[in-house]
Amino acid sequence: MKTSKLSKALLLPFVMGIVMALNASITIAQELSPTIQSLSRGKFWYTSFGNGIVEETSGAYNNRCAYPGYYGAQNIISGHVEAGAMWKMQGVEIDGTTVGRGIGEIIYAIKPNELHKNYNFLGEGGIENPEEWTEAINAYYPTNPQGQYVGKLQVETKNMVWSVPKYDDFIIQKIKLTNMDDKTFEDLYYVYPRRIGWGLGNVYTYDKEYEWDDDINGFIFYDDTSWPFQEAEPIKYLIPPGDEYGDRGDPGNITTEGSIDRKLYAPQVFCFNCVNVPPNKNGESKVWSLIFNGGGNEASASGVPDHEYIRWWNWPYADFIQYLQKGQEHQSWRDLWNNPNNPRDGSMDGNLYEREPFLLLAVGPYDLAPGESIEWIQLMVGGHMDLNVTQKGGVEAVKRFKDEGIANLKENYKAALELIENNFKLPQDAYPPPTVGLPPFVGTDEEILKVEAYSSPEEGSGFEISWLAVPDDYTDPGTGEADFAGYKLYRSEIGILGPWIEVADISKEEAKQYKQGDRIIMRIPSEPNIPYRFAATSYDTHGLESGMTAYSYYPVSVPPAPSNKLSNIQVVPNPFKQRSGFLDPGENNRLTFINIPSKCTIRIYTLAAELVRTIEHDGFGSETWGTAEDQSYMETDFGESVMPGLYIYQVESHVPGHEGETQVGKFMIIR
Repeated sequence: MKTSKLSKALLLPFVMGIVMALNASITIAQELSPTIQSLSRGKFWYTSFGNGIVEETSGAYNNRCAYPGYYGAQNIISGHVEAGAMWKMQGVEIDGTTVGRGIGEIIYAIKPNELHKNYNFLGEGGIENPEEWTEAINAYYPTNPQGQYVGKLQVETKNMVWSVPKYDDFIIQKIKLTNMDDKTFEDLYYVYPRRIGWGLGNVYTYDKEYEWDDDINGFIFYDDTSWPFQEAEPIKYLIPPGDEYGDRGDPGNITTEGSIDRKLYAPQVFCFNCVNVPPNKNGESKVWSLIFNGGGNEASASGVPDHEYIRWWNWPYADFIQYLQKGQEHQSWRDLWNNPNNPRDGSMDGNLYEREPFLLLAVGPYDLAPGESIEWIQLMVGGHMDLNVTQKGGVEAVKRFKDEGIANLKENYKAALELIENNFKLPQDAYPPPTVGLPPFVGTDEEILKVEAYSSPEEGSGFEISWLAVPDDYTDPGTGEADFAGYKLYRSEIGILGPWIEVADISKEEAKQYKQGDRIIMRIPSEPNIPYRFAATSYDTHGLESGMTAYSYYPVSVPPAPSNKLSNIQVVPNPFKQRSGFLDPGENNRLTFINIPSKCTIRIYTLAAELVRTIEHDGFGSETWGTAEDQSYMETDFGESVMPGLYIYQVESHVPGHEGETQVGKFMIIR
């Protein structure tokens, strides 16, 4: 017997199951698999299915988001990610029997996931913002055990980012949900899960905290001090700043005395919220919040008896709704934990074990009649203090990053609401010139910023840097002025997040001498052997500067000129003591052979004459043992990390007139 209404429906679009075989009783005119798109023009990078699923499976990072940005070449997320595993959850209950999981086990797209680009704000694709994608998903609930067909809904999404400073720290997701069935869905909830534990640092665990903020009407999450499972006190460290502040923000030097890697690896703060929510069946524009522990099987869930791990995807529907409607107390984790009236046994919000928080946001309940739709906005907002400070790290950065990061997040949240209020359009006087390139690993070879070293007795040494030129006929889309004024070039010695130091300001007139085709190509002198990253922006006569999307991901150093006098060969540093001495933590294991011939073979041996590594060199006067790009610094030919000890090197020249000349030396590695 078929029910007259589709009762108690629960949608979880961020955790839907994978596409399964269609039920033979359902006829579909066009069947498309949901597809993946990426947004990378703002500081909040996002790779996902069109309906917003962020998935991490088998280390593939097919769907991911990172703030601030920067996916690595090996699909490594280096901006400290917020990602959610793809789980299936309870879907619909019919006559006491739960059927379906997530948004439905039978899923297909009714139109492709289309990425629209408008990088110059000139209206390409009929959109106003720099980048968005849209996709519509039809989700069929399968038949229940009694053979009854349950129903179908459609989810349409628009995911938007901006590359404009002030408006580039968030993603706006516009959601439209439509009942495509001929029966009413009753008590329908749309649930938005986020595993925050993967969003705040990847160095230490059990150190994520949250607090409620009335200004944004939601929770803000940040990295605090590690607090091991079932321990009453947090971890203490002997090394500053850990002796006073623990590992707040994940300082790089927290366990190594004398380390120069002091940068904060998790200075970001996050919030997730729903706005412009239509009134539910009770007349309330209600957003439900609930925080679970997502840390592992040993952890407890808020309000769940016996410290059970969050297996809420297997809960009976009534139990799930009971806990969802219970809601989260609008307090910080720390205040809830320190409240003497709250037992610390997992039965109250804020228990000790909520250190890998998993946030559930939901709207509802709705009664959705056939053909009826509801629409609302979902926000993903990040914030951080001055990254030039957090990259240098130290006690001051640890003390300030949370409060200043939250203040920045609240400004970003206000900016997002401003865009929503203005129908996703920038204020007329807020358009900077176009960005001058796409990020690496996202743009094509023609679109990215390029950095090449040069070194010769005639030209000296330095970098040749090129980026996309602003079109000659560019006019500001807001004011109509031809207000492009020039370019700025920046350099970072520490990391991809800065600190960025301005090294050149090239006016529009000056840039003409560097323009070749559609690119600006110029040279910057530099000392050899110091690894740098570069970035370029454009600016206008009003002082508005484009977003920093054109940058080099891996550091590049100027090599010295080659030498045929083999007795001048040196290994730097020698001895190698723990670290290379470069400010960039990614260069910690960099060991370099300098003053070498332009073409030679370098062989590295142990004292027992075992060959450890063979390096074929063809270029300038230096060569590193491995590369940052391959993540192979000081690795053997078999990809193993080298052991401490005394090593012998042999350099054999292949330069014409010097073939077969060799030099033998030694160096020490101390760990």
